[in-house]
Amino acid sequence: MAGYKLGDSTIAFDGIASTLMACQEPAGTVESTYFGNLTQVSQWESDGATLTFGDDVFNVLFTYGAAPNGSVVGSWIAQGINNGSGGVVSNQMTTNVTAQFSEDGDLTGFDGCNEYFTTYQIDGDAITISDAFGSTERACKMVEGSTPPMRYYAALVAATTWSVGDGGDLQLRDDKGSLQVNYAPAEG
Repeated sequence: MAGYKLGDSTIAFDGIASTLMACQEPAGTVESTYFGNLTQVSQWESDGATLTFGDDVFNVLFTYGAAPNGSVVGSWIAQGINNGSGGVVSNQMTTNVTAQFSEDGDLTGFDGCNEYFTTYQIDGDAITISDAFGSTERACKMVEGSTPPMRYYAALVAATTWSVGDGGDLQLRDDKGSLQVNYAPAEG
């Protein structure tokens, strides 16, 4: 961790600290070199794809590549679903709800009772999920505290934006910024 002061093309790090865990070599040497170089950084530049730090005469000390943008494409497990009353419900039954966003615009998953399918479109961080849901027609008794499938579908349709957070979670929000569905990535 460190503090920093940022200018148009200048930067200075101070208060550099880390945990005191001893690292096996070569990690210990890499860490010492990294912190030593960090104290010499005084300039920065970026072209949007890379961030470069240099010393007083811009001898390059570090170059970082931009992190890839997140994507809705993949398999997700619900962590919270908007209940239609302004709240996001999360309980042991929520994680039974899944979503699989395919690259070709198909959205399939399990709504806690049945397999479902619909389509979606992405335009930048905007998302449109079709209200033309189809599903298997298994009759299910709702477990107390679970989100009814129709409420889940309504939350999906209400979503107008998507984002993937630093922790890898996918958040679907409506046009007012209210969270509609929060997903965690499905394991392997």
